[in-house]
Amino acid sequence: MRTIILSIIFLVIAGCQGNIKPDQVTKFVKVTEVPGQSQQEIYQKVNEWFATTYQSSTDVIKMKNPTTGTIIGRGVADVYLGMGQSSPCYYLIKVEVKDGKVRFTTDDYIWVGDNFKIRVQNQLDTMLVNMQGISNSLIAHINSNSVSNNW
Repeated sequence: MRTIILSIIFLVIAGCQGNIKPDQVTKFVKVTEVPGQSQQEIYQKVNEWFATTYQSSTDVIKMKNPTTGTIIGRGVADVYLGMGQSSPCYYLIKVEVKDGKVRFTTDDYIWVGDNFKIRVQNQLDTMLVNMQGISNSLIAHINSNSVSNNW
């Protein structure tokens, strides 16, 4: 009985949440200046970041092109659903670099298991906050002196 009541409450709360509009932009894009670094230096640091951020960067990265400075992959992040529940969601990640700049883009947020896109606004908002954190982690890595001679 308790499970039924909690299920009904969850459905009512979920039904009250706003849906994403069909023409609404769901993409997260962040362009950051990294002065004094060449495309090759930034590209190398982005590769290092993928290797240290994801459990298996070889599974995440789907395409790499050092000439254009582009890396495209498919990541997964937990999205808070409400009432203490979360669920994993795939996202497309694209990092593009050129001399002194990096562009971090994520899009195509799809639930693991059922392959439906995120349709509820607060779930998209949670995913975008996750993407902000991931992009901040990338920029911090690019701006760090990742090679240490003191070992």
